[in-house]
Amino acid sequence: MLFNLFTNHAAPTTHTTHTVTEDWKAIPGFEGYYEASDLGSIRRKGSFKTLAKNGTRNGYLKVTLSVKGVPSTRHIHSLILETFVGPKPQSCECCHNDGNKHNNRVDNLRWDTHAANVRDNSKLDWPEIREIREAYSKGSTIADISRTYGLIWETASAIVKGKSWKEAGTVDTTKTGQGPQQKLQVEQVREIRARYGKDTTLRTLASDYGVSISTVSDVVNGRTWKSVKTSCKAEDLGVKSKLSWPEVRQIRALYAENKANQTELARAFGVTQPTVNRIVKNITWVE
Repeated sequence: MLFNLFTNHAAPTTHTTHTVTEDWKAIPGFEGYYEASDLGSIRRKGSFKTLAKNGTRNGYLKVTLSVKGVPSTRHIHSLILETFVGPKPQSCECCHNDGNKHNNRVDNLRWDTHAANVRDNSKLDWPEIREIREAYSKGSTIADISRTYGLIWETASAIVKGKSWKEAGTVDTTKTGQGPQQKLQVEQVREIRARYGKDTTLRTLASDYGVSISTVSDVVNGRTWKSVKTSCKAEDLGVKSKLSWPEVRQIRALYAENKANQTELARAFGVTQPTVNRIVKNITWVE
């Protein structure tokens, strides 16, 4: 009876499980205390728990190692390369092949020059490089360029000083590599400002309106077209806004009374910090 009961059931299905192997090695200088894996993790020797990873202002990941009560904060990418490849050669630094600073697998890392590292971290193209250098030659600061193009300060500095993208050669300031620039109309200026408030990037707007990123940046930040005020609601421009007039007035009141900064207001009202910046400066939502 029991035999018939079991044999009447279908045979169980076999599943094949694919596992990822992780190679751990002692970290040079921390032998007997810490280990690094080829997948980008750090742990104490004999522990299965990996150390917490903390971000730096430049977007890299770091960990704190402690030996006999003496702490040492190190970049994870450097520890991985030192462990699996070897010491850093002179005049070299760690580079991420895919430009992703959080991808610290050993097969994504290499020792290379600073110029090569800047290239890895950049999502720019040659027309934008020319725009950046032209903007710098006309008085834009490295900080302005960093904000406009979403770069870290070191990357922007290397570009304008010719330490990276050297193949670009001499920049013809009459061209950006994108053909003749389209002259914007008043309604387009209003549309650009309204759309940027909906998280549309400067790069997207530049492409849509046939102008340079620096041109769009000047428009949305009120450096140009100062006489054009976006006095109507974003909805009137065909763009659905997250805000209402009462919320806009509340943002201005809180900012004027120093009860919240722009970042806090952006988080509280579900918009971007540039949107709040334009509101408190009366560039948009002008009553």
